[in-house]
Amino acid sequence: MHELSTGAGILAVMNKHHVAGIVGIVVGVVLIVLGATRVLGRTAAAMLVPLVGIAVALLGVLLYARVV
Repeated sequence: MHELSTGAGILAVMNKHHVAGIVGIVVGVVLIVLGATRVLGRTAAAMLVPLVGIAVALLGVLLYARVV
């Protein structure tokens, strides 16, 4: 029961900016990794995917820090 209340406390402390920032960072990193594998496979227009991933990760960091 104590573990359940601790998890609820952590969620109560995190605000929407932190959650959005974490999600943005994770999505950006996934896009960077997928784009890197496409670049290594020499797929057409593959450089766009990691660039978008970098942009999303950067926006996630800015949201997490509440700069945006």
